[in-house]
Amino acid sequence: MDAIRRRLRRQQLDGQLAPFRGVLPLNAPMSGWIKSIRMALGMSLKDLAARVGTSAQSSIHQFERGEVDGTITVKKLRLVADALNCDVSIVFVPRISLEQMVQDQTKKKVTGRVNRASHTMVMENQRVGYRVVEDLILDATQESLENGDSRLWE
Repeated sequence: MDAIRRRLRRQQLDGQLAPFRGVLPLNAPMSGWIKSIRMALGMSLKDLAARVGTSAQSSIHQFERGEVDGTITVKKLRLVADALNCDVSIVFVPRISLEQMVQDQTKKKVTGRVNRASHTMVMENQRVGYRVVEDLILDATQESLENGDSRLWE
């Protein structure tokens, strides 16, 4: 039953994330979103500092620099975004569907196991044909997908 639940959850997430695939990643402006939006609004460092709740313009400059170099925290991003009347959305967008990732990984693991067994059989002079190996891989992959493999990512 766990395998079925995991598959349903993957399908739900794939559905939720599908609209983002192909749209993201959205390249941030070279100066970062904070500075770009602040400048587009005609807002000074001093004005944004006041909206954030600090009198130090240097804090805003640090936030802008931290966004560009990747050291700003999500908490600070949300604070500044709120002051700019914006939302921060952090979303992991899989490059391929989650379901495809699991199928690919399952086939990779199964192929490794079948190839090791096939190699052992060759060493014992019990060679099997290429087609038999391919069929074994397909059958074992399907079985593993149906049952779920707790060691899939090891």
